[in-house]
Amino acid sequence: MCARPLKEGLDYFPVDVRFDEKVEALESVFKNDGLAWIIKFWQTAYRTNDGEVSLGGYQGIIHAENSRVTLEKQKEIVKLCLEIGLLIKTKGNKYTSNGIKKRLDYIMNERKRWRVERKSIIIQADNPRDNIRETGESKVNKIYNNISQEIYLFYSKTIKPGAKEDSIRSITKLLKIGFNKDDLLGRINAYRQYLDKENKQDSTYYIQANNFFGRQARYKDFEPIKVVQYKPADPACKICKGTGKVLIENTGQVKICDCRIT
Repeated sequence: MCARPLKEGLDYFPVDVRFDEKVEALESVFKNDGLAWIIKFWQTAYRTNDGEVSLGGYQGIIHAENSRVTLEKQKEIVKLCLEIGLLIKTKGNKYTSNGIKKRLDYIMNERKRWRVERKSIIIQADNPRDNIRETGESKVNKIYNNISQEIYLFYSKTIKPGAKEDSIRSITKLLKIGFNKDDLLGRINAYRQYLDKENKQDSTYYIQANNFFGRQARYKDFEPIKVVQYKPADPACKICKGTGKVLIENTGQVKICDCRIT
């Protein structure tokens, strides 16, 4: 029986709903040609295991053709990408970016671990004839799901609950492309801090969890800060009188009362 070929690269990759300054600079100079070219570059890079793309010889011709630009314009685009740090050149005369490298390195390492664990992880069912072999990949997916549920629970308690399954799927996707638990918790904490600072008390207008992590990607609006675990307010606290919040005089801002800080 033939062995199943090892998977290479990714089936899909993340594209921000808001491009950063580097991509905007490329688009402002080369318009749609520049944007189409870099997206085609990302597609080619993420199909590989190392994220490196050769633009020399026939490979460069193919990439230019696929991007609907001339070889001369392609050279100009590559030059600008290198100047603004959108791409870097490797020792092997190929091109990639730090972001592509970071994501693929993480995923390739996870795949290696899955392949090793696949051979050794066996779950015994109640009926010995129904033994189930669990692959390393399915075990890691369970870990992702558990972490996603923890993050969703933190969001529910810190902001508000809602759209649980959709939110967990979105969180899992973020974890798989390189975000970590502390980063996402830090962004939730930053949003909570913003709400408290602006004294926004009507939760009707709070961002839904599925929009924070998924559809609208609102997590990008908040830089992660250190997650602070708060305990319930002390009903006997003389400062906040059991509310857990304190109004700062002269500013009108609200802060978390010291009685809630662990």
